[in-house]
Amino acid sequence: MRDTAAARALFQEGVACADRSDWTCAADRFARAHELRASAVIAYNLGHALVESGRLVEGTEILRRLVRDESVAANVRADAARVIRDAEPRIGRLAVHLRGPHEDVEVALGTHELASSLLGTAAPVDPGEHVLEARRDGEIVASARVHIDPGATEEIELEIPARPARATASAIAPEAAAQTAFDATGARDVAPSEGGDDGTWIALGVAGGVLVVAAAVVVGVVLAAPAQEPAPFDGTLGWVEIGR
Repeated sequence: MRDTAAARALFQEGVACADRSDWTCAADRFARAHELRASAVIAYNLGHALVESGRLVEGTEILRRLVRDESVAANVRADAARVIRDAEPRIGRLAVHLRGPHEDVEVALGTHELASSLLGTAAPVDPGEHVLEARRDGEIVASARVHIDPGATEEIELEIPARPARATASAIAPEAAAQTAFDATGARDVAPSEGGDDGTWIALGVAGGVLVVAAAVVVGVVLAAPAQEPAPFDGTLGWVEIGR
């Protein structure tokens, strides 16, 4: 009972809005009344108000359902058919064409999403200004504005960009180890530990993150100390190039 009373109050508000030609207000009240209590009379008034407010496509669809419903009173069906006849010549047509990869793209005309089956066809549309948006993963990838005159047919093409290629990590080639030299910052001489059996000098160097050990490397002639008294090499190790 409460819903019925509320629907009646909303319907009366809708009639008052229609009497002063405030068709947006009338459509709002009739729609809310119809949600609470669906009836052919309320549906007719809703469809009529939508047509008068410029929402021709939505309004005429509501009225067409009434015309097809044989359980609706004859006078209501006749009035609905009359409103449809008056509105149809003003309904525009818009064909939306997508160019480029668009398998994962959604297209909306204003707040209404266009079914993929309507793309490329002259679909009914209300006259006036419209905004088209193509979205991929929720992001606008193409958009356009279009004006439809009453009864006119327009075509528009949206250029859809390809999906950006995913960034790949570039490989960093290591520098040639041969460019590494032992110097004051990258190498140091380490004296043999006391009591060692041999007097080999070891050069340690770090190059490209790799620890390089050069042991007993002698360029030219190897000088051997007497066996009874081990001694370090006489001279220097010079430059040692790794990796060649």
